[in-house]
Amino acid sequence: NTYQTVYIIRRWIWIFEQSSLKNVCDVEFSTDGHTKYMRTIRLATGFLVALSNIKLNSYTDAFHVKIPK
Repeated sequence: NTYQTVYIIRRWIWIFEQSSLKNVCDVEFSTDGHTKYMRTIRLATGFLVALSNIKLNSYTDAFHVKIPK
């Protein structure tokens, strides 16, 4: 596969947005530990790297979990 990290992030964002439209809350994405996903997770969390053109913290639900009572 020739997937690039940015394509994976955009796919995760699309999944998140589509789930939100259906009132489904995605808590996290899991992977099998493949290096292409590990790079993506590093970029998404800002661990030692940063994205200049995709602002993940601009989403209203970013980094916040609403737990129903």
